[in-house]
Amino acid sequence: LDAGCADALTFLVERRLLGASEERALLDETTAALGDDRAWVAAVYGARLGARDADPAADDARFDALDRVHGLGENAEVLTARAERCYLQHDCRRAHALATRVRNRDPYDFACVPVYLAALVELDMKHELFYRAHELVRAYPERAASWFAV
Repeated sequence: LDAGCADALTFLVERRLLGASEERALLDETTAALGDDRAWVAAVYGARLGARDADPAADDARFDALDRVHGLGENAEVLTARAERCYLQHDCRRAHALATRVRNRDPYDFACVPVYLAALVELDMKHELFYRAHELVRAYPERAASWFAV
């Protein structure tokens, strides 16, 4: 895996092809390969990997560091990763709030759509889910995420 190839990482993360120990090993290798000059790339990778880590405090520290050190706290990819973490930790309100921030900037950011829709379902927000589902199907009928909403 080329440490600088975001497409390869996206392929692995979206398909959940790595176990927790493999994710940690990949993150360690990537951090070492990228070096200090591209530490921000390793930090973003760290935000996307490790979703099964059971330590919410470590997650908060990781995301706070992304914001404080690299200024990436409002990056859509980082917000989506944080929303996914919150959802996996059963904090659906926070996941919804984060996903809504991404959706407000780009209503069709398909990386964030699954967690946004899942949070709507968990929070029993039927009217908003109905509206978003039809909006997605009308705009992107060929996308699976659109039909997931229905």
